[in-house]
Amino acid sequence: MEPTIKRDLKKARTLQILNVIYDAIEVIVALVAGITANSSALIGWALDSTIEVVSAATLGWRLHGELKGIDEDQVNRRKKITLYVIAVSFTQTQV
Repeated sequence: MEPTIKRDLKKARTLQILNVIYDAIEVIVALVAGITANSSALIGWALDSTIEVVSAATLGWRLHGELKGIDEDQVNRRKKITLYVIAVSFTQTQV
């Protein structure tokens, strides 16, 4: 793997980890606030954020595999799975 690609993958994975952490905090805060205020809008926001956590974690899994040097077939398999999970997740936000 080229050094620039590896560097970029590390940056992307770090960004994904931070994104998952931020979204997880968002889920907790929105749920607590929604339950405390008896607000269906805040609870809905928490559920939407949960979907974002799943999507971000799946992308992080894909990036982690590429950094570990899995073979090209597995990389392509992970890309397909990741795209499918993200597509299904964001479809769920429309329901």
